[in-house]
Amino acid sequence: MIEKLLKNDIIEWLKVCNYWFQYAANRLLEGEDVNEALIETTYQLFKEDRKLKPIEAERTEIVFDEITVDAEDTSGNLQLQFIKEIENVNALAESQSIQINPYLTIIYGGNGSAGGRRIDGEHAILPRPA
Repeated sequence: MIEKLLKNDIIEWLKVCNYWFQYAANRLLEGEDVNEALIETTYQLFKEDRKLKPIEAERTEIVFDEITVDAEDTSGNLQLQFIKEIENVNALAESQSIQINPYLTIIYGGNGSAGGRRIDGEHAILPRPA
């Protein structure tokens, strides 16, 4: 079984974007730094795509380097071992590291999703009846 990775999702989305955007994004996905040459080439391609100037050179197809991974290689549990460099959390020093117990279950969510409520490990985690 093949697992689809985030990079492949991004590439799938890029394939329907304008050529200038595909060009720049592919370079960045492959680790190229943003530099004056990349900016200038991308800007020229943008102007061509928007018909602000004629296309000056033949455009080659952009070939994206998609990733395939065997799901057996990636199956298993992810284990968080410690958290460090925490900022703006009450009762924790900025330089404090917290070692994580391997039996800890982490529940998280956006603001207002009750992720910060204290949970008693012996009770089921279900919403309270209205």
